[in-house]
Amino acid sequence: MKRTMLILLLMGAILAACNKAAKKARTAEQEIKVEDLPQAVKAYVLDNYRGYEMDEAEMDTDCDGNKLWEVELEKGTEEVELVFSESGDFLYTEKDMPSKDLPSAVRNKIIQNYGQFTMDKEASQLIDTAGKLRYEVSIEQTLNGQKVDREILIMPDGTVICDVLIG
Repeated sequence: MKRTMLILLLMGAILAACNKAAKKARTAEQEIKVEDLPQAVKAYVLDNYRGYEMDEAEMDTDCDGNKLWEVELEKGTEEVELVFSESGDFLYTEKDMPSKDLPSAVRNKIIQNYGQFTMDKEASQLIDTAGKLRYEVSIEQTLNGQKVDREILIMPDGTVICDVLIG
């Protein structure tokens, strides 16, 4: 009886761990028409980014599975990406940057935790409304002929906020 109970407890723990891991996987961004963005997003862009053109829009999800709207804006050669909550509240600005320019604490943590992965040449710098800085780094690895992509959200001091499988 004790053995059966132990086996059931172990199976429950394994299922719980698998369920938690499954929540950290997400699908890739989905491109949408700019016209399909919520009115609140379009109004924010018009009020705060006059002269910019909304070039592309995507629906994405964050680490917790919350839906996000991403809007790429262009003004001449300048590009900026804005990220909004599902309800249309502005969350942060995302700017591309070379991965080689990431803070050393970020690069070191990625090498330490994901040494078998290759870092993309570009990363993103995320700046929220309070000026808080974070980085989004994409990494990949090929295992048994299958490409494995991950996205790491990380603080400037190297603290990993989240790590998700893409695909």
